[in-house]
Amino acid sequence: MSKLFLSLTLAGLLGGAALGCSKPAPSTTPAPAIAEPAPEPAPTVAEPAADGRPASITDADVGLADRLLDLMSKMSAGVVNAGSDCAQAAAEIRAVVPEFQTLAAEGKVMDERMKDDAVAKKWFDDTYGPKFTEIVGKMMSAPCMQDPAVQEAMGSLSF
Repeated sequence: MSKLFLSLTLAGLLGGAALGCSKPAPSTTPAPAIAEPAPEPAPTVAEPAADGRPASITDADVGLADRLLDLMSKMSAGVVNAGSDCAQAAAEIRAVVPEFQTLAAEGKVMDERMKDDAVAKKWFDDTYGPKFTEIVGKMMSAPCMQDPAVQEAMGSLSF
């Protein structure tokens, strides 16, 4: 049960008590016929953009995903280019943590807004999933990924 529903219910109950309402006198007038409720209108579905992007996904959402993709690509390249210099690989990861945390916080807001939007989720998965998989796959194959310092640095990239 939602907080809004509870608030409205309590307000209705308390409002009636505050007005000193009591049982109404019995009516001698016959009750009117109960009309059938009007059917609920069908939900409107926004048309997707020309690129197939659902209308519920804004330019800001795409920008956020692109910024995260760019950041992950930068981090992956740094880790791969560090080769077997595990201290450098860990430093490359730590260097992106502040920006990553900012983007992750923005992403949580977007995720919450889209939590029930299966079409948007599918579009993001189809559009960005392969790109992220490729970037992360390259990074995970770097020689230092099992190094304790690198693992610790990776742990700071919380979602």
